[in-house]
Amino acid sequence: MQTLQTRVRPIVEPGLASGVVTFLLAGGTVYWLRHCIRILTEGLGTLGIDTYGATWGILVANTVHIVGISHVGIAISAAVRVLRLDAYRNIARTAEIVTLLALGLAVVNLMLHVGRPVRFLTNVYLYGRWHSPMVWSMTVFTLYFLASSAYLYLSMRRDLSVMAEAAPRFRGFYRALSLGYRDTPGERERHERTLFWLALALLPIMISVHSVYGLLFGMISARAGWYNPLQAPYFVLGAVVSGFSAIVAIAALLRRAYGWRTLLPDRLFRVFGIFLAFVVFLYLYFMLSEHLTAQYLPPTAEQGVSSSLLTGRFSAVFWATTVAGLVLPFLFLFVQGVRRNGVHVGGTAAAALLVNVGLWIKRSLLVVPSQYHPHLAPARPPVPYVPTHTEWVAALGSYVAAAFAFVLLLRLVPLFELPGTGRTTPTETKRRRPAARQAVLLLTLAAGATMILWGVMTRDGDFAPLKWLLGITLLVALPVESCLIGDRREEEVRAEAADPGGVRPAGGSGRDE
Repeated sequence: MQTLQTRVRPIVEPGLASGVVTFLLAGGTVYWLRHCIRILTEGLGTLGIDTYGATWGILVANTVHIVGISHVGIAISAAVRVLRLDAYRNIARTAEIVTLLALGLAVVNLMLHVGRPVRFLTNVYLYGRWHSPMVWSMTVFTLYFLASSAYLYLSMRRDLSVMAEAAPRFRGFYRALSLGYRDTPGERERHERTLFWLALALLPIMISVHSVYGLLFGMISARAGWYNPLQAPYFVLGAVVSGFSAIVAIAALLRRAYGWRTLLPDRLFRVFGIFLAFVVFLYLYFMLSEHLTAQYLPPTAEQGVSSSLLTGRFSAVFWATTVAGLVLPFLFLFVQGVRRNGVHVGGTAAAALLVNVGLWIKRSLLVVPSQYHPHLAPARPPVPYVPTHTEWVAALGSYVAAAFAFVLLLRLVPLFELPGTGRTTPTETKRRRPAARQAVLLLTLAAGATMILWGVMTRDGDFAPLKWLLGITLLVALPVESCLIGDRREEEVRAEAADPGGVRPAGGSGRDE
């Protein structure tokens, strides 16, 4: 029971410090919401963007960065399950929660930049055309969010049922969330099998999400510095860097705050630090190749963008970011990885945080400088882009809002898989026929496939995106239905063999510690 109490400490023992932090984050979130509402009500004039200058600003860069953080969260969890990396299982749920929070905030930032979110959603979901990169983005983004939500819920459904016994004051709440989970061998096996295949499907979905954002930039030929066939892999690599650095920093903070040194051991930070150093090195290589190509007999506009970063108006920010945000953290993580006398968790977290901030600035340097070098001369000199206070609050306040949401979830759901409580309850005697379960699954599959096919066949007409999105939603519901509508015949046969009286325990002791 002591191990269980340690794992759910933020829920059963939140403490005064946790309350103070929650209060401060709530205040920051309210301040952020105030400025978000100002943008939506007063328009894009509250931002620093201008028709004859930078029409995309730090809100777009923030969207790309936040999507990048979401990119690797589910990757860690899926890789842990698919490759059976049980040593890193304790970090999986934190990564899953970070993924969902990041996806939600990325949508909010995009809506703030658009200025007319209702009109944007209407045009994309109802009247979008299949050849538009924004429709691609919306499709894979929706698929990623729904599949990640299903994965997170199924992975912690058993733990929610355990919490019903571990926190008696909230028993009804956790029982309602677990939706009748009984922790029988058949249910555990079904959930593990479903989660394995769902994790396998999430890996290509995850790659497609950030690839689409890279294509969104790379297919805009009117902007020098963006029109590049390597933008998609470049974006995916940047997402891995920013995502892993965020997870390392969050894990170190949780370990420090709640004393989870055994649950988040030094070995985890050592391995993650080595991997982060490797992907940072790859990112530096991409940067070198990009600017070497742009400086060697390039088109005039391409050379202008590169020169503005290397020696021009953005050079101070570019070099400071490259050295302090990428090179120095890489050297620290590399040296720490090759030596054999342990790992400095605080130093690893600091290096990861520097990398994350560096990647945020790099995204800003991707978005803004290209807009000062059009292929055609503008009608008047471009207006220098200077983000307004409201714009800064909207962009940076997103992380305060994410931290506030994370702290609230930390006090509601466990971040680690829980051992059983030892409580048992009688099983149901009513049997469900496998034919009924299969019929429901086949009906859902047929409806989902039909909606997607209908949307694809009518892709040049209105409401096509809505059709295939409804189909995607039905297909994502399949793994959830498979677990909720379980076939109990096998479980009851086992129970009857073990107990001829027909009564058996349903809430086992769970996983051995």
